[in-house]
Amino acid sequence: MPTPLQWDAQRDWGFDITMDEPEITLMRDHTTLISDLARDWSSGLQGDFHHFVPNHYNFRVSILNYGIHLFMNDFNIIDLPGDRAANGKSPYRWIWP
Repeated sequence: MPTPLQWDAQRDWGFDITMDEPEITLMRDHTTLISDLARDWSSGLQGDFHHFVPNHYNFRVSILNYGIHLFMNDFNIIDLPGDRAANGKSPYRWIWP
């Protein structure tokens, strides 16, 4: 990774990510993880200001020919994320009056 010659100068890092035909599975626990990461990253500077080194990250993400799987059932209980048939059924039986 490129770093400047000055000790506390800003580091500019670029990432180009290309995914071709990914199969993306999004579950409830993934949204909780993403929101927790965003909260941690936006909480501000943690640590000694005198040793802080600014970093600038530039992400460029390209997703081509993708598939998104949002598994849902009555109770939002997913036991086998890779099995579509098992996730479409409820593990409990509702009896309506």
